[in-house]
Amino acid sequence: MAIRKILIVTNIPTPYRIPLFNEVYRQLKVRGIELKVLFGAEGYARRKFRFQAEQCQFPFAFLGSSSVAFGDSEKTMFSYGGIMKAIRAEKADRVVVSGFSLATMRLWWRSWWTRQEYIIWSGAIAHPGRNDSFLRRLQRRLVVSRASGFLAYGTLAKDYLIGLGARPDRVGLAFNTVDTTFFSEETEGLRKSLTAGPPFHLTYVGYLSARKNVVRVLEVVKKLKESRTDFVLDLVGDGDQREELENWAKNNGLETCVVFHGYKQKENLPAILARSSVFLFQTDFDIWGLVLNEAMAAGLPVICSPHAGAAPDLVVEGETGFIMDYADTIGVANRVSQLLDYPEQARQMGIRAADRIRQRFSLTDSARAYVETLLAEG
Repeated sequence: MAIRKILIVTNIPTPYRIPLFNEVYRQLKVRGIELKVLFGAEGYARRKFRFQAEQCQFPFAFLGSSSVAFGDSEKTMFSYGGIMKAIRAEKADRVVVSGFSLATMRLWWRSWWTRQEYIIWSGAIAHPGRNDSFLRRLQRRLVVSRASGFLAYGTLAKDYLIGLGARPDRVGLAFNTVDTTFFSEETEGLRKSLTAGPPFHLTYVGYLSARKNVVRVLEVVKKLKESRTDFVLDLVGDGDQREELENWAKNNGLETCVVFHGYKQKENLPAILARSSVFLFQTDFDIWGLVLNEAMAAGLPVICSPHAGAAPDLVVEGETGFIMDYADTIGVANRVSQLLDYPEQARQMGIRAADRIRQRFSLTDSARAYVETLLAEG
């Protein structure tokens, strides 16, 4: 079947997705194939990024979905109202739908009486603490059973899809990524004007929520402070636990070595990453962790939680960083101290991290794998 038009349905236009869609659009255009992206909404409360329509080189539209936030608002469900009407109007040959959303369920239902093909693009992974009820897995198995193909964020996401019944040869690996060139070039330029040496900067970037359990990073800092004071932790991000974390830092005497920067837009991150010596990524559960891509592209060695989906794909133990459980406060603190004591070794590790991102996880590479899966014959 000749493919003339592809539709991508996803939740919101996050800053890290727009460069990917631009590159997918470019690669499809040279093949004479149209692309359009349907967003469920322009954003929601937790997301503080600025949507800049002029950055979108691809055609797009908003469905005007209503949304419902659960718990601490990290989980947000979109209604995707009007999606079936929009798909019929676009007359797309293939539809890519993000995750196991209501949009995915609507496409599964529609597939019973139409020939509409859909491809599931997912980062979902198995996790010991995951609330995978019988009904949840049944629902996912059902939508997987009728999908024509799959796009996985990484190795763990691919394994999860196969576990739900997806044929391995139908699952394409399009590694989750960001505009890595932006982070590498911007930080490289800024780093040239900086003076190496103490105080050394450690950096954490992420949402301050219960799931991230960022207090473990502060516990590492507290332990580190027992043996040295030549460092500062730049803690970048916002969230419902910020006040609690600020109070914890104050009550444990960390005011002089922890700086809470709040949320930063993408264009402001390189200035912080450029002066950093080590990137700390703690999470109790993340299906990926794009801040790792950013930090490694910026040439930083990383100490990554094993509960990040990106860990087995991005981090080569002892080469580009370390995978460590932050529950081991002493172990992580000792590793940080070692990297600070041997800055040249840390710098070489950061160079290898940047090389790995450039060689295997660039935007162009991910878009190419994305397009190959979209165009694969069933």
